Amino acid sequence: MVWDVEPSAVEYHVYRGLLADLTYSNYGACRNDLDTGGRSDTMLDDAEEPAPGAAFFYLITAEDALGEEGGLGLGTRAERSLLAACP
Repeated sequence: MVWDVEPSAVEYHVYRGLLADLTYSNYGACRNDLDTGGRSDTMLDDAEEPAPGAAFFYLITAEDALGEEGGLGLGTRAERSLLAACP
């Protein structure tokens, strides 16, 4: 998977979970391990497959030089809170 460059980013963070579990407060687990090219590149490789009938979702955030991480996008009528950021 690839994503567009965020000009202010010094690194990116990957969150992944099961699509059926995606909610305002459940946005997956930190999966920086999937970003095999390093945290500053814009791609990941996930060889794991979800169970039949299930699907994974991925949320990518950008972190700037000040250590500020971007948001996780919009849920139903609200922005998802970043409750537990990737280390």
